[in-house]
Amino acid sequence: MIAEGFHEEGADVLVADLCGGDVEVDVRDASLVARAVDTVVERLGGLDTLVYNAGVVPSGGIEDLGLEVWRDVMRINVDGAFTTARAAWPHLWPHLRMAAARFSRQPPVPEFER
Repeated sequence: MIAEGFHEEGADVLVADLCGGDVEVDVRDASLVARAVDTVVERLGGLDTLVYNAGVVPSGGIEDLGLEVWRDVMRINVDGAFTTARAAWPHLWPHLRMAAARFSRQPPVPEFER
């Protein structure tokens, strides 16, 4: 687990998760994400690193995939990553030694890599 690796290296770690963790959050709701980030900052006294590891992969083929399921996948995988980064940014920015990581089973799209 990613959090365990950070903890083993001496970091203070809080895990935000839909079903448990130290802070419960549904990344589909930007206000809950903002509240979770504020809770983490309050408990830890700041925020140095953010790892966004929420994501879902729908089962079945495209012919079986309904529009509402697709939209939920996008809310979690895309919108959730954006709202989490946006909520964390004011706390990460002052440190200037921040790190951001995104984990995916898919390779990056070359034209979007910098």
